Amino acid sequence: MVDGYNKQLEDYSEQLEQAHNSENYYSIIRGIFPFHRTARNFLLVLSEALQFMPDSETLDQADSRMLEIQRNSEYLMEEAKLGMEYTMAQRMEHQTELSNQLAKSGDSFNLLAAIFLPITAIAAIFGMNFDHGIANKPVYFWVIIILGLILGVFTRILMTLKRRS
Repeated sequence: MVDGYNKQLEDYSEQLEQAHNSENYYSIIRGIFPFHRTARNFLLVLSEALQFMPDSETLDQADSRMLEIQRNSEYLMEEAKLGMEYTMAQRMEHQTELSNQLAKSGDSFNLLAAIFLPITAIAAIFGMNFDHGIANKPVYFWVIIILGLILGVFTRILMTLKRRS
């Protein structure tokens, strides 16, 4: 009977060596957890039997082997948990990198919007067909462009200050 436990433990050990994602580790943990409990309970039964039959060499050998199996199953369970946690940490790091890249892309878009939105708004207002007299004096054109750029830079500075606070 102890040999069956040993064979099952070797199977779990091989599965652990081949595991490479959280599903594999979870599958191992789901299998080895009841195995570990059973091995621990079987060890308790053998220890109790040894109290009634202290001279039994067969029980003593089975107890020693079962103790080793129980310890190894605990070790494999912990290794599988660590493997799963490591895999999850790697995925979280990857997600963090993707989030940072997305934030940088959004930052670039916000910069473009902050600079060009005021200019576009001013151009739209002055692009209407009103008789305002600006068309006769080209200096006003450059004043409006510079004013739009100043508004864009001011908007960008406000965005930067809000982000820092």
